[in-house]
Amino acid sequence: MKVLTTIPVDQQTQTIQETILELVEIVAVEDQAGRNQETEIEGS
Repeated sequence: MKVLTTIPVDQQTQTIQETILELVEIVAVEDQAGRNQETEIEGS
């Protein structure tokens, strides 16, 4: 955790926000992929 203390607080916040956005995008993509898979199963 020493690494975080060397980063300015505002930059920490920005990094955390970017990480959250990336996670949200990943979840959204996986959710969309899951829905597509369900649709394919229903169609067949």
